[in-house]
Amino acid sequence: MFKRLEDGGISLSYEDYNVEAFGGADYEVIYTLTMEESNKLYDNLDKEYRSKGGKNNLYLQDLIYDKFGERLEKMSFAKFCDENGIKYKLNTFVH
Repeated sequence: MFKRLEDGGISLSYEDYNVEAFGGADYEVIYTLTMEESNKLYDNLDKEYRSKGGKNNLYLQDLIYDKFGERLEKMSFAKFCDENGIKYKLNTFVH
């Protein structure tokens, strides 16, 4: 789920239910980016999108879903951020 925060940053989250590796528990992942880091994410995703022929102006949420899917392929998202110097806070919960 994509959420714009009051301070201009973003929160991205997803849940997996009944995860076998956690004995059937639910697993939740939340990435939080400041406004500055969100802007860096947008710039990098937009640059990549346009380099592949994208011509439309997309919102950040659309660029994220286009690149990583609505369930945020966890390792791909983190790797992309790390490779592009984008800082994020990661919280995971098992419940």
